[in-house]
Amino acid sequence: MLLYISAQIEGRDSIIAHIKRFPALLRSIEQIGKNTMAQFIDHIKIRARQLKKHIVLPDAMDERTIQAARIIVDEKIANISLIGSEGAVRSKAQQLDVSLEDIRIVDPEKSENLIEFVHAYFNLRKTKGMQQEQAQAAMRQPLFFGAMMVHEGMADGSVAGSMSTTGDVLRAGIQIVGLPEGITVVSSFFLMIFPKTIYCCRTGSNLRTTCRYRNFNSRESQKIDR
Repeated sequence: MLLYISAQIEGRDSIIAHIKRFPALLRSIEQIGKNTMAQFIDHIKIRARQLKKHIVLPDAMDERTIQAARIIVDEKIANISLIGSEGAVRSKAQQLDVSLEDIRIVDPEKSENLIEFVHAYFNLRKTKGMQQEQAQAAMRQPLFFGAMMVHEGMADGSVAGSMSTTGDVLRAGIQIVGLPEGITVVSSFFLMIFPKTIYCCRTGSNLRTTCRYRNFNSRESQKIDR
């Protein structure tokens, strides 16, 4: 097993020192080394099936998103809603020969929640200078509409980024879903799994990382790992 840690922290941090900041993650990686890649993926799927969450996918016009939605529903990993123009999404799925059975399509333009979402977004951002017209335009965008579904408890999570930019995904999440109490900085990590190699990469949205933020990110990443 080959492990790479993306350590963008002031250059002088060794890979080993960086790994030691994530003991829970390290234990998981060591366990992965004892299992096959298939077992690791199966473990994630089993956990997801147990949780049975409702996930919205705003980048619904991406063929990979539509194909992924079909797989997720068929394998009963989660309940899926594609966010976008219903006609366009159905047409795209037909072109791909992908069935949308048991996959919900939420069209912001036709949604009975549009007006309510516009008011909610306006109230969240009015102290920042948000205008009603701006709130209305934003809520017609699948990315922001999906984030508001999460905010209003109509969905458990939103997954985007295949068509939407990182900046827009972060903007929708921070402005609408918001950050938990005590959280002041956004960070992330991801795992890329190949047949014989695991790359564990840590990427940061905050390019000016301080010692305080490094320690904070370590604690929060451990919570996610658990």
